[in-house]
Amino acid sequence: MTEMPIGTILDDDSILRRFLPFSPWSMAALATSATPVPPATMEQPEPLPVQPELAGPQVALAEAGTNATRRLEVVACYIGIQNIARLSEQLHPQELMEQVLLPYSQAVRTEIEARGGYLELYADGDMVALFGYPQPVDNDAERALRAVAKTQQRLRGLQKGWRSRLQLAVLIGTGVARGDMAIGAFEVGGQGRAMLLGEAIRSARRLYSLARGGEVFIAEDVARAGAASNLPMEAVPPVSLPTPRLVQQLYRLIPAYDY
Repeated sequence: MTEMPIGTILDDDSILRRFLPFSPWSMAALATSATPVPPATMEQPEPLPVQPELAGPQVALAEAGTNATRRLEVVACYIGIQNIARLSEQLHPQELMEQVLLPYSQAVRTEIEARGGYLELYADGDMVALFGYPQPVDNDAERALRAVAKTQQRLRGLQKGWRSRLQLAVLIGTGVARGDMAIGAFEVGGQGRAMLLGEAIRSARRLYSLARGGEVFIAEDVARAGAASNLPMEAVPPVSLPTPRLVQQLYRLIPAYDY
């Protein structure tokens, strides 16, 4: 199969699902050369200059007042349980919530927020983490990739427990993409809430939909921007993203037990 150049137009339905033979890359190799580089030990994230008592919508409300709307370029990470429907058939809703969804959500939140990400919870265990909101930072892509890698590492421990205790295979996939977002911050009962709309989430959700078996798919522009994270990854065929309708090379995070 011939690799398509970036900029090739594809229809929405013409997604390339058959992978080319994988070729290992590190994030540093992606930015500099074709020679794989061993992954480096992950450093602890530096604290961001955000008021500790404010986060996400609270910052936007503090800056612009009630019902504030902002347009930002962000890195979005769409994380979800891909076989949630089957799990719902195997477990009572309360048991599914207590045994799976709550520890899963807490693990994701801990790693995302430790690296300055903002997390929104959707239905059935789907979550979106934004890096670059409410305040853009130069290393948003790097922080997003480090957070996703550590999240996957932590979730593997939970998955092992679910298999042994509940005899359940819980498949958790992730898509990471960059794009523009319109973010509306509003207040409900004294608490800041956010309404999210835009290219970044749509693209990340599309990559998540391609991640079979709990994989992590990363768009090329995020991979290159986050090269300093030096995470191991593999190249897979390009795919069209919703907006703009251009093809991007994809990369799959190589699972490791110590990033």
